[in-house]
Amino acid sequence: MEPNKKPLRIALVAPYPAQMVLPPERIKPAYRNRPVHPAPWVRSLTTALRKREDVEFRVFTHSRAVNSVVDGEENGVPFTVIPQYEPGRVDCWHLHLPARLQFRLYLNRYRPDLVHGFGTESSYGLIASEQRAPGVVFIQGIQTELARFYQHYSKITKWLRIQLERRVIRRSSGLIAETKFAEAWVRRMNPRVEVVVIPHAVNPEFFEVESDYSCNDCLCVGTLNHHKAVDTAIRAVAAARVPDWRLIIIGDGPLRSPLKQLARDLGVAHRVEFCGYRSRSQIIERMKTARALVILSRMDTSPNILTEAHAAGLPVVGSRAGGIPDMIEEGRDGFLVDVDDHLAAAEKLDLLCSDVELCRRLGKAGRDKVRWLNDPDRIADLHVQFYHHIVERYKYRT
Repeated sequence: MEPNKKPLRIALVAPYPAQMVLPPERIKPAYRNRPVHPAPWVRSLTTALRKREDVEFRVFTHSRAVNSVVDGEENGVPFTVIPQYEPGRVDCWHLHLPARLQFRLYLNRYRPDLVHGFGTESSYGLIASEQRAPGVVFIQGIQTELARFYQHYSKITKWLRIQLERRVIRRSSGLIAETKFAEAWVRRMNPRVEVVVIPHAVNPEFFEVESDYSCNDCLCVGTLNHHKAVDTAIRAVAAARVPDWRLIIIGDGPLRSPLKQLARDLGVAHRVEFCGYRSRSQIIERMKTARALVILSRMDTSPNILTEAHAAGLPVVGSRAGGIPDMIEEGRDGFLVDVDDHLAAAEKLDLLCSDVELCRRLGKAGRDKVRWLNDPDRIADLHVQFYHHIVERYKYRT
């Protein structure tokens, strides 16, 4: 950093797991043992940002697990946890107004040079896009593309979520897309907005995995809902020619019971294991012996687990949906199949389960790719460059 130049002051408005970063006494008893998403795309980035002298930052997050505002620090990352009182299912009905008012108070006190929100589909993106300081938003799940798969939402709820997302796209000073797919979508929505492609930072723990491919296990990790298409993976098991490969499903969700019934109906319940929610360390243990990851989503913007599987040295069989084709190099670090094509998926998984050397070759290529592409320090560099660009552009405009 240049002498006498102040570091850029960034407020990150993002999911940050209170149960994982706060002492148990600060967490409501009912929430202490609940599974929580580790938000690796946020935590890997902030871990890299804390090493830099040209930025200072604080993470602001919402949580129903706390009764009062908590300021803390995790491995040098400062954060503020703000209580969330309203149920998530009604967020869009009141336009996220309670969260917007709460966060405005704390952001005004912090006085950032730039606000970085995570998710066009959440209150975080909306909050970042409406502050006095310029706001950039990181694109996660794209509601415009996902809404048709939400079986548990009413038409009006889907419409509201899409309208709020479009408001974020219109009002943001800049947008960060993880894939070319997301970038192209943004440019269709708002051709004038500044958009840059920056992949998510991968947690370095996954590079420590030494896969031996000793089990004919294929991992499927994600929420058990319609757009993740776990049913297609189960049908692939039933269509398999290699008789002893198993599907290990890690995750939970509304379709758990119907998916178990599907496995029974297809006669493959003995080859499909439903593990439920598992921690990062437990997923890593499974990766040490698995042959591959399968992710056959009907829509996915940029699944984090795909990058983690590559970092762990696992080949990936993925669908040609959303941003997944941008993350798999066909025949080099995995294979692509059409959406809902369980026969093609079975063929690729049969191939991997019968050829350990192929797994090793594809796995090494994937690991080599993400070691550079998703390196946290490189990703932090790209973010800071974009921050400076947006701040300078904002100054010029005002």
